[in-house]
Amino acid sequence: MNKSDMDKEKYKPDCTGCRISQEKEEWLQQWGGIIKLDGGWVINHYKIGFLGWVILQPDNHRENWAELDQEEASALGRNVQRIEKGMRQYWSLNFKSDLLGRVYVVYFCEFSTHLHIHIIPRPKSFEKLIVFTDARSHDSVIENSTEKAFAWKTYLVHKCPDFPKDYKIYPVEKEQGYQKVNNLMTFLRSQLQQISTK
Repeated sequence: MNKSDMDKEKYKPDCTGCRISQEKEEWLQQWGGIIKLDGGWVINHYKIGFLGWVILQPDNHRENWAELDQEEASALGRNVQRIEKGMRQYWSLNFKSDLLGRVYVVYFCEFSTHLHIHIIPRPKSFEKLIVFTDARSHDSVIENSTEKAFAWKTYLVHKCPDFPKDYKIYPVEKEQGYQKVNNLMTFLRSQLQQISTK
């Protein structure tokens, strides 16, 4: 391993992603902790948003795709697939009348230098939700417009007045939010280990 490879392995104490992946953030246990996955990846539940919205990230400090080692790169797709399978199983057991329509995989990496991927479930009930948007065209802004909560608008759905209460984790009474997230993370931890051995 050359010096640049060793530098990529470093834990950076000022990096939120590193602190999360090494379980050094105090709030993690309330929100279900982390789940270690194959190839040096971990997931944790996102603190804001809604039930099922998780963050997938390498446990070593990586800032972009090019820095992933071969094992990390090879495991990425398998881990995304396993997470989606686990989510779909959870919904089929706990929300039989509102199964998942889509599971979005989003990577922008703007507010943290640590590479992280948002995995966001979209139950079928979200299809009817309308979200406020600031719809822009080339030469005008249409204020107070609304749009269906599909794809890139899904991250806004928890702000809709008719957002399904079963998926609210924030801001709700904290203990209720913690319990919902812990139930999901306990289930995923169990399922992802089973899926990994198949």
